[in-house]
Amino acid sequence: MRIVIDTNLYISALINDNSRKRLDIVLANKSFDILVSDALLQ
Repeated sequence: MRIVIDTNLYISALINDNSRKRLDIVLANKSFDILVSDALLQ
């Protein structure tokens, strides 16, 4: 399964502990293909 990490998800994770925990779970799941833009990574 492909998951898109966009700016809204990233910002939510920075300001909200629950969003951060959910993002950590998604990032740790090896069955997901994480898609993110180069601009967000920079």
